[in-house]
Amino acid sequence: GWFGTLINRKAAHINEKYGKTPGLAFARIGDVFLHKLPTIFFVSLPMFALILSLLYIRRRSQFNFVNHAIFSIYYYIFCFLLLLIYFAADKLGNMTGWTLFIWIKIGLILSFFVYLYKALRNYYQQRRTKTIIKYFLLNFIFFILVTFLFTGFLIFSAFNI
Repeated sequence: GWFGTLINRKAAHINEKYGKTPGLAFARIGDVFLHKLPTIFFVSLPMFALILSLLYIRRRSQFNFVNHAIFSIYYYIFCFLLLLIYFAADKLGNMTGWTLFIWIKIGLILSFFVYLYKALRNYYQQRRTKTIIKYFLLNFIFFILVTFLFTGFLIFSAFNI
């Protein structure tokens, strides 16, 4: 069909362009994908707010979709700031070779999860057990959605090299 033909044409183009250096093709795909990462975050933000609105559907009178979207924006701002620090620590770790930056990166990754739990607990004012259950549901559902988004954007990146 047309999709198989499209894939074959793109594969022939990639083979013609990067045939002697296949590692360069993968590096180019990774580079295009890394530049699409903010777009992935932007597309996933309303999905994150939608999941929150479904998890807190019984509290509709207190929180509407806009409240969940504002909470999501604040969390995403925190994530962008942590990613900025993470990439800076990664560059500094590569330049100096110090293992301290590995521990800093691990701490930053853990901060994503701890901050989300604390923010959910503080913003929605629910008990620990309910917050923990909703926290794990939110992360599980969002992980599945982001996996589909990453796959789609990776395929899109492969077609745009």
